[in-house]
Amino acid sequence: LERSLPEVRLPAMFVLGAASPIPARHGVASADLIPGAHYQIEECGHLPWLELPGSVRRALDRIRA
Repeated sequence: LERSLPEVRLPAMFVLGAASPIPARHGVASADLIPGAHYQIEECGHLPWLELPGSVRRALDRIRA
C-alpha cells in the first residue's frame, strides 16, 4: 500500500471512528499517502455509517463540493 497509494488519482475520503479497535492514526497515515485525500474522525467506534447515520454522506459532501 505504501508504494501504491501515492499513485491514486481519485477523490478519497476516510471516515474513521475515534473509538475503533483500529486506531484512527492508521487511516490518517493512509490518507496522507494519497494526493489530495481527506479524512474525518467521528466520535464513534469502527462503523461510523451504522453508529452515526449520515456521517459518511456529510464527509463525502465535503469532497464533492
